[in-house]
Amino acid sequence: MNSHIVPVSSGLLALLGQKGIAGSDLFSREILVLRTIVAGTSYRNIHTVEKQLLADTLLQLQRETDNEHDELAIKVLLDKELLGYIPRSKNEVLARLMDAGKCFTSKITSFEWEGAWARIDIDVFLKD
Repeated sequence: MNSHIVPVSSGLLALLGQKGIAGSDLFSREILVLRTIVAGTSYRNIHTVEKQLLADTLLQLQRETDNEHDELAIKVLLDKELLGYIPRSKNEVLARLMDAGKCFTSKITSFEWEGAWARIDIDVFLKD
C-alpha cells in the first residue's frame, strides 16, 4: 500500500469542480478597506435607479484618470449608471492601488433621501 496517497472526499472534489484549486474562489476573500458615502449624487438623476439602491446591492468602482477636477477620481457605478464618486478626501490610496492592478468591489450599506440629496453609504472591499 502506498502511504503517500491521501484520500480526498468527494465533497471537496465537487467544491473545487473541474478548475481545481487555482480556478476556485475557495481561498479568496474580500477585505473591508473603506466605509464612505458616494459623493456627487446631487448631480445625478438617482430617481431612475432608486428602487435598485438596496442594502447589499453590489456596485462597481472604476478609475476615471481623465477627470478634469480630480486626477484620482473613482466612479461608483450601478451596472453602467454613474451614481457618483468616492469622495476626493478618501480616494488617493484606492486610486493608486487600482492603478497598480488591485481590484475593488463595493456594496451599499444604506440609502436614504436627506431632503433633495441622495445619501448612499457604501463599503469598499479589496478582492484578495
